[in-house]
This record gives sequence, C-alpha cells and structure tokens, in this order.
Amino acid sequence: MHLKVPRHGQPQAYDGVVLSDLLGKVGAPHGGQGIKGLELATVVRITARDGYQVVVSPAETDAVTRAARMIVADREAGAPLKPEEGPFRLVVEDDLRPARSARRVERIDLVNLSTSAKPAAPKSR
Repeated sequence: MHLKVPRHGQPQAYDGVVLSDLLGKVGAPHGGQGIKGLELATVVRITARDGYQVVVSPAETDAVTRAARMIVADREAGAPLKPEEGPFRLVVEDDLRPARSARRVERIDLVNLSTSAKPAAPKSR
C-alpha cells in the first residue's frame, strides 16, 4: 500500500502493509460486518525499539469502520527506511500531528481488555 502523509510540512510517501490486513493474519477482528461487541475491547499496542508505545483499536484500522488508513511501512520515498526510522514505521493517514507515527517499530501486540466477570449487582439499602 502506498500512502502520502505530511511530514515537517511536506508530503512524504511511504509503502507498506495495511495494518488491518496484518492484524487479520493473526486473528484480530476486522472487515465483514465490522467490529462490534466484545471485539471493541481489544487494542493494538505498537512498541518501538526505544520503548515508545502507541495504542489503537482494531476499529480505527478497519476500512469498514474508518476511511483513513494505517500502514506498517518499510519504505520511504521508494527506498528502505533509514536505520533511525526502521525497520518498520507505523504511518497514520489522517493524524494532524504524527505522534502515533511510531518509528523503529519492533513489536505489535493484540491486547484483549475485556473480562468475563460480570459487574456486581447494586446493593439495596
């Protein structure tokens, strides 16, 4: 996938894999009728080499829910990412500020935040 996003006021071209496609390969909820119910309690944690972390929901990455795309890029301007940027970089298409555009991505985890415990019933007085 090819994406152009502003960087330092100039459009920059990145190439990589659409994050939702990558997540689908490991069983994350995506596509079809959309993400709903308990699936909405799953988050994606992207961790960079320096410990920087970004969290997004699978719904944010899914074209059924949101038009803007997120990719895990391995190329910038047609060339492999520079060592200070790669080996991978999360690129978020519509962010006004690139705070979630994590560089030097080393790990992507799915974290389910739902619990099977039911909320306690309110006590009567």
